[in-house]
This record gives sequence, C-alpha cells and structure tokens, in this order.
Amino acid sequence: LVSLHKLKPSPTSLSENPHSVVQKLDCLPSNEKHQRISLVDASRIISLDHIAIAANTAMIRMSHYENIDSNTPNNNNGAMNKRGLALETVICAAGSTNVGSIMKDFAFDARSSAALSLQNGSLDDDEYTILLLSYDCSEKEHLETISQVGLTAPEKIQDMIQYFDRERGQQEVTALMKVFKVTAQEVSRDGSSLEKAVLNRVATKFYT
Repeated sequence: LVSLHKLKPSPTSLSENPHSVVQKLDCLPSNEKHQRISLVDASRIISLDHIAIAANTAMIRMSHYENIDSNTPNNNNGAMNKRGLALETVICAAGSTNVGSIMKDFAFDARSSAALSLQNGSLDDDEYTILLLSYDCSEKEHLETISQVGLTAPEKIQDMIQYFDRERGQQEVTALMKVFKVTAQEVSRDGSSLEKAVLNRVATKFYT
C-alpha cells in the first residue's frame, strides 16, 4: 500500500517532521529493519509506476539474496541483511548503489535536511510531501500505522494522482535529472520524456 502525506512541521507540531516519523517507524515492533513500512520523499518519485518498478526490483533482489548461502565465499549479502523489503524499495527507487546518499536524500535519515531542521528548531518554513510504503499490511493496519507515527491523514487517491501528474517547473526537472543522472538527450529524444527516462534508469540499474 502507498499513501501520500503533506507535512508542515512547526515548533508546536514536531511530529510532522519526516525524520521524526522515521524514528517512530524504527521503533515499531513489527517493522524490524523496515521490513514492512518505510518512508520516501515524494518529490523524488516521478510517478506511481516508479514506485511499482522499485517494489518489483526490491522483491527480486531480496529473493535472490535470501537464496544465497551466507557461507558462500565473496557473497555481498551483508548489507542486504541490514535492510527490510520496504527500505529496499526506497533504495531501488533511487536507482543508485550509493546507499548513504539515498538514506540522506530519499529516506530522511539523521543526516537529512529534515533531521537538521528538527535539531536546530528551524521548522517554520519547511514543508514536505512524503509517501508511506507498507508491505503485507491491510488497509486498516496501514491507517493504524499512520496514526501511530503521527502522520497527517493521507491525501485522497485522486489528489495523489494529480500530484504526480502535475507540471514540474524547470528547476525541479533539472534537479530530478541530476538525481537520476539522465541527460537532456535521453529526455528529449522522440517518444521519450522525463518520466520515461527516469523509469528506464531505475528499471535497468540493477540488471546492467
């Protein structure tokens, strides 16, 4: 399940800071290693198809590494064992192997700007749009999690669709091209677009 939330932290509502939400997700007993639930910066997600591709890639990768014998020489399973499926989806959505940067820029970890704002108390001008991802959860469980971690009510499905279908300004387009390392030629070629270029990068990153 996926839900979109708009957060406006303030000195009287620190719970709406996404790093604060991540800390609460860390403490959920049913969410060890972020296996079931994780948070991602919606501004870095190009469409719902982007999340779907990342989820499929994450499930394939997790299944692959689960089948690798931990005693196999030179296997690279250690890092994967530290991440659950929901968090692995965030990693795959970033289309990168630089996990440190992903955790900072996509997943609101302790080095993120949201965490620094929370630490410094400079919250008045901060606004965030986030996606809450959950696996193996009923809709009721998803809504209960939203309540447990202090998130605002989710946006309506139609509003979430409109959010991803919105026309992006040039500054946002340029930033996304830089994040996903797509070129102007990839975006402008016949039949292509920013979304198609990003989806292609994300879909092929771990299979090339």
